This record gives sequence, structure tokens and C-alpha cells, in this order.
Amino acid sequence: MFHRMFGKNHLDDEFLHDVVDACKNWFTEEGCFGTTSQITGGGAIAAAEDMFSVRHNGRPALLTPSATYGMYSVLKALGIHEGSRVCCPVLDWPATYAAVKELGAQPILVPVDKETLTIDPEALKAIELEKVSAVIVSHIHGVVGDVEKIRKVVGTDMPIIEDCAQSLFSMLDGKCAGTFGDAAVFSFGPNKTIDIGEGGMVLTKDFELYEKVLRETAHAERQQISGVGSEINFANF
Repeated sequence: MFHRMFGKNHLDDEFLHDVVDACKNWFTEEGCFGTTSQITGGGAIAAAEDMFSVRHNGRPALLTPSATYGMYSVLKALGIHEGSRVCCPVLDWPATYAAVKELGAQPILVPVDKETLTIDPEALKAIELEKVSAVIVSHIHGVVGDVEKIRKVVGTDMPIIEDCAQSLFSMLDGKCAGTFGDAAVFSFGPNKTIDIGEGGMVLTKDFELYEKVLRETAHAERQQISGVGSEINFANF
């Protein structure tokens, strides 16, 4: 089929054959989580979220259209708003800063460790943390930042969001990136560990935060199916 459509040497030929093979395998799976639908979150979406959760200590997982939208939604769910201040590493992909600024918040750029290029816990001590609402830690180039040291500096009440766009399945002290902070955002965009062209995944430390992110991202029908109660965001259709 692809040869007829695109010619024998089209660059997407191998990719499209892989997609068809994956679909055939999916059809033969037992208990395939129902019909795939972004409205209900069923089928392949539910399967992907379930597998991702299993790989990350059972943390609730939620697919998003992109990692940037995932970051925006997590920040909003954590109460970041106009005038908030969010600590970000000075070295990161600009989409992270864009998500902060889209909410009217101010990115506070923090120096990185010269060895790891991740946020320097010591540098956070020079910042007025009482005026900060959250900290974003980017595990850049697959190197996992030391979230536990950062936690000791910022305290237990400060939300820490892991930017895992470049660190899928990276490990530190036997733990996967995305399982250290309050929430984590992964990317499936171009040149990532898993490249599906676009898409993101959010992990949260508990179901309370998961439900808040779900209200920001999911169709109202999925919110109802997921049992988020009367606080359904009907703006999401």
C-alpha cells in the first residue's frame, strides 16, 4: 500500500509499516482497555498510561497533547497564577519558561551545577524562597538532577516539578526520573527517547494532584468517567 501511495523509497515507508504492525498486534491483545478515544481516555490511551504508571512506581499517569501543555497544566493545577514566581534552571528548553509565562508567572532563573548541568541546590539558598511558589528541575541530556538535595533546601511544602523531556527511564540511586518530585512531565516529541512526533505524559505523586491535572486537560466525559466528583471542568470539550 505504501509503495503505491508514496513510492518505493519514501522516507516514511519503514515508519508506516511499523505503525501497521503495531496496530495488528494491538488488535490481537486481550483486555485492550476498550475503544481508543481521547474523549474517554480509553483503549490505547489507557494502556499507555497504565504501562507508564507501572514503570514509575505506580504514580498516576496522564497523556497530554504535548509536554509544554503538560507543564502548563501541572503548574495551573498547583495554583501557579499571575504574579507567582517559579524557580527554573538557567539551562533548559525555552518551552518550560513559556509555560510559566503563559500563566502570567515569573521564571526565576537558577544557576546549574557545572558537572551535571542540572539545577544547583546550593544556588537556591541565595533566592528568597518564601516568595517562590514552585521549583522546576530539568533532568537535561538524560542526567537526573538531585531532587532530594533540592528538597532539603526548599522544604517539604514547596512543589517540585521534574522536567523529564530528555530523561525517560534515566536513573539516580536506583530510582527513575519522574518519581522524586510532586509531578513530572515527559516528552514524546522529535528526537526524544520515544519519538511519536508529538505528545507528552504527566506523572503525579498522588491522585489528588492527578485529578486536578485531569480537570485541566481532559474532556468533561473523561472527568466524569474518572470519578472526579462535582468539580468537573466543563470548559474541556
